[in-house]
Amino acid sequence: MPEFPFAPLPSTAGPRARAARRPRVASLIFAALALVAGCNREPASGPAPAPANAETATTGATGGTYSPDDTRRAADLFVQLATPGEGANSAEQDRWIEGVRRLMEGMASEPPTVGLALLALAVGDETKPVVARRLGVEAGAIAAGPLASDLLSTLITEFGPQLELRDAAVRALPKADPARALEVLGPILRERPRSTLPPYENMLASYLEAAAALGADPVPVLSVVAADMQQDQATRHQALRELGSHQSTLSVRVLEEVLVESSGNAYLRRLAGQSLLQAASRGEACAIFERVMSREADPEMLAFFADMVERHCP
Repeated sequence: MPEFPFAPLPSTAGPRARAARRPRVASLIFAALALVAGCNREPASGPAPAPANAETATTGATGGTYSPDDTRRAADLFVQLATPGEGANSAEQDRWIEGVRRLMEGMASEPPTVGLALLALAVGDETKPVVARRLGVEAGAIAAGPLASDLLSTLITEFGPQLELRDAAVRALPKADPARALEVLGPILRERPRSTLPPYENMLASYLEAAAALGADPVPVLSVVAADMQQDQATRHQALRELGSHQSTLSVRVLEEVLVESSGNAYLRRLAGQSLLQAASRGEACAIFERVMSREADPEMLAFFADMVERHCP
């Protein structure tokens, strides 16, 4: 992949607004460019198409090349992503929501270079509303595809950019490049949770989306998340529910482990029991319920297990 020099992002903001930008955005841009420059991997869809007029091409934070026409098209799209304003009535809000939905659906037919230009605008211009910037990241990634994966990966993993943009990158990466989403999100989900990363619940959802797109087995990652008592509850709940959809020895083992967990979280244990009915054969699930019930001291959990045995076990 060729190395692109840094150039200021196209912006309509005045000098005072540009001077007020935080230094951390510049750091993000340089980090993204360094990552692109050192990467020898070609995207699955091939290199970015050359613009019609290469002499007037612009290289921005995405590390890709796009033309002034691409930038103008991106600016037009960005305007449509801005919310109608605080004084808007419900009908105007509904029209905006429907317009955003149609725009997202149509981004797959936009040239990848327009996607790169929209990403550059959304990431680089802090004078724009955060809602439009977040939607711009998601929309730009759909058009750019794997060409956006380096920038999206940097947004996810590097502390500094607004959390809304980092969360948008989490949502966008499996749509732009499912293989890269597994590569980036899998190791994060296997490690001890860190407060400096985007919400784990959303990272797990995006990991599952990428795994489904590629036919990859999500159980090893789901098992780590479900059994991790340091993980936030919403993410563990999501992992336990999903484990029920995958019949495997590992799924059953982890669900049984959560069933006997000593955290005192009765809701979590009930979720594990319900998922166990799906992940295991009926006979295996009933044997586990009987075994756990024989050692249970909590009256409420005893009542739960007794009900499960009565309703599901012969």
